[in-house]
Amino acid sequence: SQNYTANSFDANSLPMYATAANLTSGFTMNYLGAVLCIPVKFTAATVLKQITLTAVNGEPLGGTFTIGKTSGALNGELSPYSTVSTLYYSFGESGTNFAANATVVFYIAIPK
Repeated sequence: SQNYTANSFDANSLPMYATAANLTSGFTMNYLGAVLCIPVKFTAATVLKQITLTAVNGEPLGGTFTIGKTSGALNGELSPYSTVSTLYYSFGESGTNFAANATVVFYIAIPK
C-alpha cells in the first residue's frame, strides 16, 4: 500500500541500492523501480479513498526480492510465494478531496 503525496510520490515506496568498489571511492545509487505518472482531470468534486492497480495476466507488480551481484551487475528475482499482482494507492481513511475541474497528477512507485 502507498500513500498519496501531493505533487510527488510516497518516499517510502521506491527503494534504492548502492554499489562501491571500495569505501574511499564513493558509491552510486540506483533505483529498484519506476514511477507511474497518472494525470487526472476531475469533472466534479470528488473524494478518493483508493486507486487499485492490477496487472494483466497476474504479472507481479511487487513482492519479496532476492538480490545478488554477478560480474558487477545487480540481478535478482521475485520469490514466487510472495508476489502480488495488485497494488493499492491509499488516500487515507477518510479520503482526499479534489475540486471540480482540478487536474491532479498521481505518482505511483512500481517495483522493477
